[in-house]
Amino acid sequence: MAMTAEVKDELSRLIVNSVSARKAEVAALLRFAGGLHIVAGQVIGGALLLVNRYVPLALTILGPMLVNILSYHVFLNLTGLPLALVVTLLWAILAWRHRQAFTGIFVQRSA
Repeated sequence: MAMTAEVKDELSRLIVNSVSARKAEVAALLRFAGGLHIVAGQVIGGALLLVNRYVPLALTILGPMLVNILSYHVFLNLTGLPLALVVTLLWAILAWRHRQAFTGIFVQRSA
């Protein structure tokens, strides 16, 4: 049996009695759920790009995630920086090709 299966089996049989342990469990679930939202955004943005539909929406979804990825590799872990730069360049090329869809963002309107 794999180690992860053994750990899952052991953890599933634990009885949690203390309030602090329950709070930690809920915090871990919420943190994991937040991670699922990020992955869902990446999957949705990537799928929209692959089917070539709603490309400006896909670029808008993927843009903030790309900033986070690039910042992580610039400031914390340089090993993945070349790939992050390539992905940023590809995002910028697509954003430039679809710049007409973003012109409304930069228009100043009077109140």
